Parts: sequence; structure tokens; C-alpha cells
Amino acid sequence: NTMCIIVTRGHNHDEEALYHVAEKPARYIGMIGSRRKIRLIFEDLIRPRTHGPDLVLPMVTSFGAGIMLNTHGFFGPNPEALGHCGWGGSMATADPDEELTCAYVMNRQSNVLVGDPRAVRLVEAVYAAL
Repeated sequence: NTMCIIVTRGHNHDEEALYHVAEKPARYIGMIGSRRKIRLIFEDLIRPRTHGPDLVLPMVTSFGAGIMLNTHGFFGPNPEALGHCGWGGSMATADPDEELTCAYVMNRQSNVLVGDPRAVRLVEAVYAAL
């Protein structure tokens, strides 16, 4: 039931603290920071770590630090958007430029591994409404 919030003076040790806390079985991990710090962490998070034929999914994928990059446009029109898809059609996405997050959880699973058309249509409708 441990919850951790990282706050360091001047954000000088945030990254080091995060690495240590991330190894713990915490129920919640959060950071408090300035817009600048959030942007810097986000940039590190989305830095491509892998790109190429996926060994599980039948496609080429690009991942940051555990986050799927918007290689195929599933997460909206912004190439900087990112997210993750789950088995059955669920999906979550974030667009830093629009300050937008969107998630879809279904009550009827599909057999689509990534980019379920229902979730993609939802994301398209959200962007159309902006």
C-alpha cells in the first residue's frame, strides 16, 4: 500500500530518485515539478529506445521507455503523441502539444492487437472536436 511522491529541491535529483522508487512495489508513484521539468521528463520518456519488427505484434513498432510511439498514427494526427494498446481493443493516448489525454476501455473485446478501429475512431472524434 506504499505511495511515493518525489519532490527534490531544484529538481536536481528527481531522475535518480525516480530510478530508485521505480524498483519498489509502490501502488502509486508521482512527481511534483514545474512545466519545464515535466517537459524534460516527457522528452526522456519518449526518446526512442527500440524500433523495428516487433517480436510479438505483427508489425514494426517504436517504443520509448515502456510507451508506444505514434509510428502508425493510432494515437492521433500528432507524430509526438504516444500511448499504449491493450488486448481486446483498449487504448490510452497522450498528446503533449494539445495537452490531451484520452483512454478507451471496451465491454466487448475484439481480436485486434493494436489500433482497434473503435478506439481509433474515438481518438479521431476527440481531435475533430478540438
